[in-house]
Amino acid sequence: GGARSAITNEQLFLCIALAASDSDPAMGRAMLHDILKTPWLSDEQFQKVSNEMNKPSEKKIVDRYKLFRNLESDQSYENLDRVAREGDSIVQRHVVDNYSLSRVTLEFLEEHGEVRAVRNLARQELRSGRSLE
Repeated sequence: GGARSAITNEQLFLCIALAASDSDPAMGRAMLHDILKTPWLSDEQFQKVSNEMNKPSEKKIVDRYKLFRNLESDQSYENLDRVAREGDSIVQRHVVDNYSLSRVTLEFLEEHGEVRAVRNLARQELRSGRSLE
């Protein structure tokens, strides 16, 4: 079938139960991760899956997708700056690659980006003169 645009709560609970009962716990956790990153979860459903992903090693993943969801609804310079500062290297790279950023955000990423690639991309963008004040 084609891509789904929504999932019922009952379907989501079945998926969570299936993930929890997987004989390979790592595969069950991977299933929750895959569900979490889908765009068709409602905010309430996203929170439900986030609550299931309660292992310390999963906090970074949950935080990453919270930031991605936040960007979908607010691409203001202020929000982009907040996301770039709070996000890990994957979030920072996404922001640099996909959005026009303010000079302040690019300067932050040039100096404090988590990985060299992000710092270099921010530097290139600053030198190009395309950034907005």
